[in-house]
Amino acid sequence: MEIKCPNCKTLYRIDRNRIDEKGILARCGKCSHILLLRRVSGTRGEREATGHEQTEEEEADYSKSILVSSTEKVRAIAKVVGEKSRTIVRVMTAAVLLVLFFFTGYLVTQNLLSAKRLERKVDLQGADLRTVDLRKEKLSGANLWRSDLSGVQLQKANLQGAYLCEANLQGANLLQSNLERVALPKANLQGAILRNANLEGADLPDANLKEADLRDANLKGAFMRGANLQGANLKRADLRESWGLTVEQLSKVKTLYGAKLRPKLLEQVKEEYPHLFEMSSDDGER
Repeated sequence: MEIKCPNCKTLYRIDRNRIDEKGILARCGKCSHILLLRRVSGTRGEREATGHEQTEEEEADYSKSILVSSTEKVRAIAKVVGEKSRTIVRVMTAAVLLVLFFFTGYLVTQNLLSAKRLERKVDLQGADLRTVDLRKEKLSGANLWRSDLSGVQLQKANLQGAYLCEANLQGANLLQSNLERVALPKANLQGAILRNANLEGADLPDANLKEADLRDANLKGAFMRGANLQGANLKRADLRESWGLTVEQLSKVKTLYGAKLRPKLLEQVKEEYPHLFEMSSDDGER
């Protein structure tokens, strides 16, 4: 069907099926004049649609339709953006919850492991263990305060962090045992075998180490203030970073051959007691 712009007389062809009974609004592509297109009855040769100047009411309806269309588009865009935003928020929330879930599980696992470790700690305060064979036993964190372990076989035992305050370990065999961070204040270790033992960070104030065998022992960071080292064999012992040691204490040991000391302390002892660093056949080596 043909329509003509009443303003510039430009002729257009349009599919009549696009025009409903109420009519549609169109804009002239040449002069931008707004047209109201309606179906009309007539002979086959007559026009099937007319275009005429738009009234103020029609122009308002057209503007309103444009506004409504734009608003609907904005709402549609906002809806899509909103849905995407909600999706992103849901994904992020799920990720945070997943992280919290695993972190909570980790904390629970650690607490359970700690509880199990605490349950395994042995309380042997004041116990008489002289007849017990404790070789390779796991006694980490055990309470052995004032317990009697004299002469006990403790080779390669794990006593890490154990409490042995005032315990009697006279003549005990602690060869290659783990005594890291063990508490031994005022403990009796006279004549004990501590060769190759790990005493790193051990607490040994006022401990009795008279004639103890400490060859190749690790005493790094050990606290040894007031410890009795008379006749102790410290051959190749590592005493670096140990504290509380004095020249007087070290002057009474059996040997310091190959021992490692703080540089300043080493210099002082060597200057006053150089014989302690000499190789000797009577050092208990076997």
